[in-house]
Amino acid sequence: TLLRQSGREIESRIVGLSMGLTIPEGSSIRISCRVVTDPTPGKIVAVVGGPSALFAHRVVAKGFGRGKGYCLTRGDNAHVCDAPVPHDRILGVVTHVMRSGIWETPPEAATTPWVHSVRALIQSTISIALGLDLRIASSLVRAWFVLDRIRIGLRRNWS
Repeated sequence: TLLRQSGREIESRIVGLSMGLTIPEGSSIRISCRVVTDPTPGKIVAVVGGPSALFAHRVVAKGFGRGKGYCLTRGDNAHVCDAPVPHDRILGVVTHVMRSGIWETPPEAATTPWVHSVRALIQSTISIALGLDLRIASSLVRAWFVLDRIRIGLRRNWS
């Protein structure tokens, strides 16, 4: 929490494929550490996921439950949202990505039309649930995750 309150900008390196081509694995990012009380959908935020875990995903929705603000995040390369994230777990906003030795502003999410429609439906459903009850939203995220794993397994079996 001290780092969030410092207002400093830090650099980190991405491990994993969840952000796809937006932030490829191994890319360096800059995070503007600050208290985020109203995350903007479309922005990429760095989230503290555990004692030594940090991940950067795009905000897709926001809401309130149990007296706290929450947001839904999702990697650009993922079909399913992460579990609802309390605002106090957001370290800050990703302001820049290193591309070919040059710091650039992170691009908007790029999706194909049908993928965008499916994601929009999923995100809208979970976003509405987040506004109603955190437990419902969390259950929907888990259900979508299971369905996505089944979809991936079926696709592998057909290939």
